[in-house]
Amino acid sequence: MRGLLAMFIYPGLLFAILLGGCMEGFRRKVKARMQLRQGPPLLQPFYDIGKLLSKQIVKPKGISNFLYYFIPFIGIISLLLAFVSFPLPFHYQKDMHTIKTSFDMIIILYLLEIPLISQILFGYATRSPYGLVGSSRAVQMLFYYNIPLLIIITAIAFLAKPIPSFNLMTIAKTTWSGTDMLIKILTLPIFLMCMQAEVKLNPFSISNAETEILEGPIVEASGLVLFMFEIMHYLELTAVALLFSMLYLPVLLVPPTVSLLMIILSSFLLVFLMTFFETITARLRLAQFTAIYFKVLFPLSVVVLLLSYLL
Repeated sequence: MRGLLAMFIYPGLLFAILLGGCMEGFRRKVKARMQLRQGPPLLQPFYDIGKLLSKQIVKPKGISNFLYYFIPFIGIISLLLAFVSFPLPFHYQKDMHTIKTSFDMIIILYLLEIPLISQILFGYATRSPYGLVGSSRAVQMLFYYNIPLLIIITAIAFLAKPIPSFNLMTIAKTTWSGTDMLIKILTLPIFLMCMQAEVKLNPFSISNAETEILEGPIVEASGLVLFMFEIMHYLELTAVALLFSMLYLPVLLVPPTVSLLMIILSSFLLVFLMTFFETITARLRLAQFTAIYFKVLFPLSVVVLLLSYLL
């Protein structure tokens, strides 16, 4: 019973949708204000997904009914498994998080990539020209931004003393000494760049470019299926925010109530930073994206990893 409550209420589906939907509404509002517009209501994302449930489903001929509904469902399930594995306040105290290994951080990172993989598969399965182009771009982006992300996660894992650990709870409870602060400050810009690509915001909205390839992999989604992809996007925003708070804030070193408040406030701060960067930049070409991540972020992440190991 506790496991079901964790998956579907807190910190699972209900909590993640509410937080992610509010983050998306806040993102739209901030972007509109920066462009000198009024912007939609803060709760507009919830109106959007509610309206999608009443829309007719138009399924392309190239995909079976099973795959059409199953592919986005897999992405949502993977995110729910990731959420119940985060050591969140009022959750880990009851010993309810599901993944309890010395390398759960790596498992969570892989779970967070399954939604993108499901979008890629959906784009290929529907056989839409726009979907094929978007999926092809997404595959290339997936490899390029995950390499520096894994390297900086390793650098942060080295901060756990006396033995480096990929256990998220151990990482979140690391002391905040001068060395720890230095490494976290150095890894933060790389982390933010990787998360910008993870949620596909400018300048890295290459695989889902609305004006170029019409949302790319999910162009053929409609009705309930598009509803699931939108839910997936809100859940991804929440997952990125939780990962940010666990890695860069002392959320497990304070009382649970304060910790939960820190997580929520830091989520909106993260959205503000990402939206600011999104608004002041234009979408890059794929070649420019690969150059940034392979020629700039990859070497920087290796340098930070060496510093973390040596210090």
